[in-house]
Amino acid sequence: PTPTAPPLAEGTFYDGPIEYPSIDFTPVDVTMPPTEGGGTALNSAKPVENEAVASSSGNTPSGTCVICLDAPVEGACIPCGHMAGCMSCLKDIESKKWGCPICRAKINQIIRLYAV
Repeated sequence: PTPTAPPLAEGTFYDGPIEYPSIDFTPVDVTMPPTEGGGTALNSAKPVENEAVASSSGNTPSGTCVICLDAPVEGACIPCGHMAGCMSCLKDIESKKWGCPICRAKINQIIRLYAV
């Protein structure tokens, strides 16, 4: 049988290694300055009071948007794949070129997610 599809245009097919976006793993200094009581500010931290913020930790696959903390997660950032927020918030972030709200990677595309 003869193939019926037209041949690929020159430069369409790349026969080389797959390259993934890189993430900056530069160490960050997270030491806490001592407080007057001798401990660190972390020891005196108070628990989160806002229920919406507490529930946004992503414990469930159908979590809450990490941006507006109101709508359900509907989209994923491409290429990082983080399922971070509702379509409205993600489209807004994409248009402002802010990057993924989880890892700050450049967003090439937002895809809508559907639960089956």
